[in-house]
Amino acid sequence: MQITKRLYFTLVVALLLLVVPVSSILAAEQSVTLTQKQWFDKGKEFQRQNDYSNAILAFGKAIQLDPYYIYAYWERAFTYNAKGEYGNAIADYSKAIELDSRNPILYRNRGISYNSQGQYTLAIEDYNRAVDLNPKYFEAYYNRGIVYQNLRQYEQAIADFDMIIAINPEYAYAYYRKANTLADIGRRKEAIENFERFLQYAKPGDAWIEQARKRIKELE
Repeated sequence: MQITKRLYFTLVVALLLLVVPVSSILAAEQSVTLTQKQWFDKGKEFQRQNDYSNAILAFGKAIQLDPYYIYAYWERAFTYNAKGEYGNAIADYSKAIELDSRNPILYRNRGISYNSQGQYTLAIEDYNRAVDLNPKYFEAYYNRGIVYQNLRQYEQAIADFDMIIAINPEYAYAYYRKANTLADIGRRKEAIENFERFLQYAKPGDAWIEQARKRIKELE
């Protein structure tokens, strides 16, 4: 009889965990004393579940306990960006930059948020700062090159994609972006060559492979 009662209690608890919303679980946990690291880890767990609202709450709790917890600002900014709340993302990246002004990744990430808002000048400034701090940070050249391409500053875009290729010759997307830029300014032969290089380095199943093949046919 005792075993049956225990089994019944276990089943009830399991069902409650399935039915009660995650936000309610988080609310209950707020009454428990957790460290900033534990709140941070909870935020990362919610992030992995794409539960961005609760991730933001958890990172916020970590920041309340430690206002200098740079990684909590960083991850909350990333989460805001995933939700499309670019202004909040920029604010958190800016705070993280105050705490670590020589981290190129933070400038690049804030640049991405600025770019998403259409603030291209500020985005370029952040990408500039990122590559100043790390001249081999090819991802920042990539993002800056895309902005230049969108602004029709084609030579600057090509220069950035060439810089990526010099740093990381097997980075397929640099060839793809460079090829599109060359096609935009009528340099068809060079565009085809770069699409072919993209196909050489692209991973099997890449979504852009079919588009690259299509563009080659259009340019031939």
